Amino acid sequence: MKKVAECLYLNESSKTYFALVKRSGKQIRRSLKTQDRKLAERRLRDFRDQISELSSEPGDRRIKFKSLSQRWLTISNVGLKPPSAKRNLVIGSVARSAFVIQSTSNDPEDDRVVVTCCKNNDGDLGERTAWHRRNGLFEAVQDFDWSGFDKEPETTIATTQDKVLSVLREGQSTRKDLVEELKHRFGMGKSSVYNAINSILGNGLATEELDGSIVLK
Repeated sequence: MKKVAECLYLNESSKTYFALVKRSGKQIRRSLKTQDRKLAERRLRDFRDQISELSSEPGDRRIKFKSLSQRWLTISNVGLKPPSAKRNLVIGSVARSAFVIQSTSNDPEDDRVVVTCCKNNDGDLGERTAWHRRNGLFEAVQDFDWSGFDKEPETTIATTQDKVLSVLREGQSTRKDLVEELKHRFGMGKSSVYNAINSILGNGLATEELDGSIVLK
């Protein structure tokens, strides 16, 4: 991808703009879903505002729902009159059950989410579950890697290119096979893998043979 401005990149093959923002040592990439530069810049500003609101405190990843809701209530009640503040309490008390839906990674093309019941007035909370998003519906994820999901974040996160290279070191592979393998191992999206492959080839780290196989140099 070609850098066209601070945190703004252009995929030269699709002509689509992407945001690439660093937060607490991690890179967060998001497709801005437009080929229009001005619209991309506006969406980039909104995205950076959202990223700036993310907490970088390690303990916040394990925060309990009760503590999180109390934090929200304290912040949202600032400046409100007592009757208005009281109405905020109703939001959490009326529902008989509530669920938290959490993305499994920072990859915008990873369609997997973890669903956790945090309130159930009619029984136990039950076990958390992992699902694929399917256009408004959900499909259960088979053999979800819970240990990997629960693992504390490392100080250095492997990039998409690093993951593609790690697979290629095991032997040559076609683009299609790489997409399937990286989707299976890391839940990565097709576009992310193809962009990494193009970058690897462009940087001269590998060659693409006549039969479509990609081979490391």
